[in-house]
Amino acid sequence: AHMSVETERGITSLPADVTIDRVNDTVSVTMTAHVTTYIATLAGIPRFEVSRGAAATFGQKNIELGMMLDVSGSMNDFDKIGTLRSAARTLVERLMPETPDARRSVRIGMAPYSTSINIDHYANLVRDTPGLGRPEDRCVTERAGAVGVTEASPSSALFPNRATVCPESAVVAITDDRARLFREIDALSAGGYTAGHLGIAWAWYLVSPQWAGIWPAESQPVAYTERRTIKAVILMTDGMFNTQYEPGNGSSVEQAAALCANIKAAGVVVYTIGYEAPPEVLPLLRNCASSASLFFDAGNATELMGAFEKIAAHLTELRLTR
Repeated sequence: AHMSVETERGITSLPADVTIDRVNDTVSVTMTAHVTTYIATLAGIPRFEVSRGAAATFGQKNIELGMMLDVSGSMNDFDKIGTLRSAARTLVERLMPETPDARRSVRIGMAPYSTSINIDHYANLVRDTPGLGRPEDRCVTERAGAVGVTEASPSSALFPNRATVCPESAVVAITDDRARLFREIDALSAGGYTAGHLGIAWAWYLVSPQWAGIWPAESQPVAYTERRTIKAVILMTDGMFNTQYEPGNGSSVEQAAALCANIKAAGVVVYTIGYEAPPEVLPLLRNCASSASLFFDAGNATELMGAFEKIAAHLTELRLTR
């Protein structure tokens, strides 16, 4: 209403002050009322003012999600890789509508890892030695020095490949193509050792704006300052990080801890899952998570499914309230 309203109790309500912030998707409402005084009138105060405000979000946030998925050899035990496929599919189904809107509101990518990272046809863009003549030419290991735990783009530092084993499952840039994600998830296969820091790094690269020049146009991450987008990574492993390549960089565990700190500092939400993982790796995963509630110690297949479902629910909540 645009007019003041006076009640029988001497309270006059003024017009509401409504502010719409389309940048941050919020609506703020401030109500002001003048209350007539009686005893205070004797002191020259005929009325006093009372204000109350409230704010609410509207619309949904976008999501960019990078999933680090363990495809090391131990994932073949008791068909753990099969459970992982089911859990990852469930997350995609929960987060991604069957017909995404024009804004590509949810985009999900994958960084399967074992002894190294298979980057498929992106190899010629990021490797220090181009060429795709052999299967192992599609893989990379960590960069030497401090840059190894950063999101620096290949334009500033290329990647070597010191590994002799290359996983068959390759990196998938963030996409809103449900069918493609399902195909890639169903094709996950396990083999090799556990270079966990590589999986963490590449899950980050999938949502890092510094990598926009590497990924296809439809998969380019937005800037960190884009308030309408939630960036997140899921870091999942079933084993102890036991493989690293650059002697001066420290162990896989040490590099993983540094990467997690840098990812969180960039404002990315970090979820971590240990799937029947040894006790030795759990402190790392707990510390890597953005909060204690975002770390999951899944002791069996049912708990792994539950972890992915809880992550999907939490991301959905963030879309509506953050």
